[in-house]
Amino acid sequence: MEHIYRQTDQVTIGIPSKGRLKKHVLQYLQDHGMVVQFKTERQLQGQVDGEPNYKIVLAHPKDIPLLLERGVLDVGFTGMDLIHETQASVRPVVKIGKGYVKMSIMVPDTKEYYHPFHLLDKTIGTPFPNITRAYFDRIQVRVDICPIQGASEGMPYLGIVDAIVDVVETGGSAKENGLKIIADDLFESECVVAVKEPELQDNYKQVNAFLRRVY
Repeated sequence: MEHIYRQTDQVTIGIPSKGRLKKHVLQYLQDHGMVVQFKTERQLQGQVDGEPNYKIVLAHPKDIPLLLERGVLDVGFTGMDLIHETQASVRPVVKIGKGYVKMSIMVPDTKEYYHPFHLLDKTIGTPFPNITRAYFDRIQVRVDICPIQGASEGMPYLGIVDAIVDVVETGGSAKENGLKIIADDLFESECVVAVKEPELQDNYKQVNAFLRRVY
């Protein structure tokens, strides 16, 4: 591992460290002529083949907006939902056409809940407490928000929460875990390329050149 320093001739690019977003981003970069290479499977830093000035950093997709905001990264690939959830001051500038998901409310299929209004005074578990709170405030349904991390599908069956709010790609995982979707209009997301303020950075020419390549 190397220390990451801002350099005028280098572009530091954050990509998701795992999951579907990582696969989408690596394929997208390859489709645009940039093959990312890592020395080992577990390495969190890499290079673009033939592009020594492009530094790749793997990070949790939820951390990428915050790392952009703090100036650690020049460019970051992450979900629109995560930008909104973290409330980071960054700008999505390119949609990559991959990673489409809908944020949905899910409940056990044994429960007679068929509408968000049925969750009045219930407990909602979610990795997205800010988006979830804004949604229920908008429809004026009083709920208790319980922030959770990791796999959320099993939480209702542990007796911790009555429903969960999480992103859904196909709905297969929810169905396999005995959940039904009662609303899917909380937030529609996709993977985007985001920046903070490249025009104020010393390496803005290099950043803009990279953005033109992936546009």
